[in-house]
Amino acid sequence: MLGPIKNGTLFCVILVFVLMFSVFTAQDVQANDSEEGKDAAIRAAVEAIKDIRRSPDRIVSLNQRAVDDVARARSLVEEAKDEYGVNEEDIANIDTLRESEKRVDKLLAVEEAKEAMDELPPPSEATAADKPAIERARELVNIAKEDYGATRFDLCWGLDRLEEIEEKVDPDPDPDPDPDPELPPTGGLTTSVISGLVLTGAGLLFVGKRYGRNKHKRYSKRTYR
Repeated sequence: MLGPIKNGTLFCVILVFVLMFSVFTAQDVQANDSEEGKDAAIRAAVEAIKDIRRSPDRIVSLNQRAVDDVARARSLVEEAKDEYGVNEEDIANIDTLRESEKRVDKLLAVEEAKEAMDELPPPSEATAADKPAIERARELVNIAKEDYGATRFDLCWGLDRLEEIEEKVDPDPDPDPDPDPELPPTGGLTTSVISGLVLTGAGLLFVGKRYGRNKHKRYSKRTYR
């Protein structure tokens, strides 16, 4: 009886060791596969960024194939992040992609603003009923300028046209003149000083004339006495 029991125990021990070895081996394989997959994902993103056909400062139109290259590179970067937890800073040339995206985002913002301005009626036909569309166009223009650094040159003649329409539909009224402007803090003091000088001058003039008359009288008395 002891023989079969010993053999069964030995078999169980061996089985446990085999299972443990299999588990650890599988974990190592998975870890290696994960690292290899991560490295491959990073390499794919790096190569996609290298394949962008234009440097960031030469992306000047949404019709360029470089815009599609930027979108593809960003897709691979996001895939590496989602699938393997890659940090963007692990991608050597990620700054090139970011600068390219800024250029594309600016072009998109300018294009959206231009389309909104193109939909407005001619300045001669614009009315107050067009104010919602005018305000929307202005909002998109401000976004393009303030958020993406667009210039008047980027927005072309459409901005001049928008400003002309805005002036016609909602001109800025001339401010009413202030009927009783307040004196600045020093106004009262200045007025008091001037008034005092005037009164002082008048007093001196009066005293001078009186002194002259008295002197003339005394001189006359001494002469004809």
